[in-house]
Amino acid sequence: MYNSYVVNIGFPTAMGLPFQFSYKKTNLISVGGEMKLKTHPNVADVNEHQVPVPNSANVTVEAQLLYAGKAQSKISFITPYNQQRYIAGTNRYMQVNIPIKAAADIDVQNNQVAFKLEPLNKNKEEKLLIATQHPYTTIQNILNLIPAEKGQNTKDINVRKTKEVSTENTSNQHNQYSLFVCLHVKPNNETSTQSFFQIEDIFKLNIMFKFEPLSIEKK
Repeated sequence: MYNSYVVNIGFPTAMGLPFQFSYKKTNLISVGGEMKLKTHPNVADVNEHQVPVPNSANVTVEAQLLYAGKAQSKISFITPYNQQRYIAGTNRYMQVNIPIKAAADIDVQNNQVAFKLEPLNKNKEEKLLIATQHPYTTIQNILNLIPAEKGQNTKDINVRKTKEVSTENTSNQHNQYSLFVCLHVKPNNETSTQSFFQIEDIFKLNIMFKFEPLSIEKK
């Protein structure tokens, strides 16, 4: 986890009120997994003076790849006489999750290779992609340490009334974020994509498709 950008700029306005602009982007990268290699004959059983070329090999890789990024930007000015900060800001969040299992069978003698690619957890629902954008305004006491977007005076910015466009039956739940995208994998080897695009709460789109494990054989 690391901060790729941190910017804070402050200067007085013509009225003498302190003005501030801040931008912060935080990234998280996580990689975990396991790899197994089996050969025939087993190279671990040979002596140290001889390393034979295996006739066949099987490679299995299980990996969990995760990237998450959050960008926070806001502009504000302070009224010193009552210790209030007037803020307009936006938070953007993106998460990419790739749980994957891959297997390869290599036949050296017959010059054949077979690959198989599938979700890591077949019986578990997984969220692959999440992207949100949340614009807001708020008023906060400068001595209050609570994040600005979580204060009691925070109001979401909605420009227009929500309009819906759907290719499938959409849920009755409405997301208050300006942009929300969600891609997830459902159990039983089926992948469901639910993409909700709400640009300033204008419309919502829901798309569904089916995913089958990928298998490739090369001779």
